[in-house]
Amino acid sequence: YVIGDLHGDGECAEHWVRKTHLIDYHDEQDSDANVSGDNGKTGRGPSTWKDPTSHLLFLGDYVDKGPTSRYVIGLVKDLTE
Repeated sequence: YVIGDLHGDGECAEHWVRKTHLIDYHDEQDSDANVSGDNGKTGRGPSTWKDPTSHLLFLGDYVDKGPTSRYVIGLVKDLTE
């Protein structure tokens, strides 16, 4: 899967990551807890890749124009750790 041009929109980023069904979130009820706060923390519980051989590629602008740029960086970072 490829996700492009998030432009600092954490809700959009979270939406498209979930649409891929590649990630198993262990704490589903708190998944969007801090999207609006933009403190850089995702507010999600631990997550794991459903298939460790799968790939998710982010292209374009992660942090341009949107209100939650730090959240987007935190989300992408969480997915790589």
